[in-house]
Amino acid sequence: MSEDTEEKKKLADFVKSVHRDLRKKFKSGEKSIGSIWEEHCQNTEILQDYAAAMQKLATEYWGPQQLERIQWCRKTLLEYFKSGGMKKCIEKDSKRLQREKKEAECIPDNSDESSVSCKRINKYLEIRNHIPERPRVLDVGSCYNPFKDLQEFEVIGIDLHPATEDVYQCDFLNLEIYNVEEPVKLFHTLSSPISRLPSCVFNVIIFCLLLEYFPSSQQRWKCCVQAHKLLAPDGLLVIISPDSHKQHRNSSMIRSWITAITSLGFSKWKYEKLEHIHCIVFRKMEDECCVTDDMAELMYIHQDALKEDLGDDNTGHNNPVVERDNEEIRQAMLELPGLPLDFED
Repeated sequence: MSEDTEEKKKLADFVKSVHRDLRKKFKSGEKSIGSIWEEHCQNTEILQDYAAAMQKLATEYWGPQQLERIQWCRKTLLEYFKSGGMKKCIEKDSKRLQREKKEAECIPDNSDESSVSCKRINKYLEIRNHIPERPRVLDVGSCYNPFKDLQEFEVIGIDLHPATEDVYQCDFLNLEIYNVEEPVKLFHTLSSPISRLPSCVFNVIIFCLLLEYFPSSQQRWKCCVQAHKLLAPDGLLVIISPDSHKQHRNSSMIRSWITAITSLGFSKWKYEKLEHIHCIVFRKMEDECCVTDDMAELMYIHQDALKEDLGDDNTGHNNPVVERDNEEIRQAMLELPGLPLDFED
């Protein structure tokens, strides 16, 4: 084994060990997930080593893969904001909502349902007419600010423990989100640590290799709830999740995520499975976040089913991962790779 290969393995093993330790503590049930997370956030030595390891892996060892993620994001955001994607979505929504408005107007005048429906639709149509010149991007779990060179966008990187000075320290899970009446000059007022941000000010939020960090589905769910609150109307939530297996491997997990996240008031705009990653883009459709916490369990990951004390290579007839994989293969037959998953009007 070469020296570079050995170092890469050492760094990757350390990163995995941090994730595994969080999962072990959560699955033991000895402490609440809030207490586990609070302790983790206070362990500055582990956080610093983790940030350094992730930065080195991304910049020195993941070269082509990391570049692929950045380029895919740039291409996708330009397609939406600069090449008519957003405008097309708004026009499509407008036609649908106009039809709904006509139907609502047919309801008797004294009907509360008619009044509420018309007001909601009018508000929706009024605010969806502005495409930002330089969309604001919030990169959550940024580490070393890999998207800073996207010149067409204003990028803010936040991380639990930043690896570089141009990333703000922030615990996204416990971030306070407050309402504002007027647009704010966000970039001129930020300083580390960030503990609160205004709602509806970002046009894009990126979760790149983020959700797998958290040991519980409830935390992943809360991240998506936070994203909905921070996004402006028609803003995008971009989720990049690692997966080097074939298309069907985690297809049921991805469908589960889509079901959960769209229930918040998002619609799925784009999905692609690249060689090492799943790329999913959601568009904020509803101003109000429709939170039903019973959907949180749908935000599971493959590792949730592992018995951590036996390591990540469990085998056997009673292994829940094997059972889940069999279901994934069956479910994957219901869709063809590359076809859109959402329903078109």
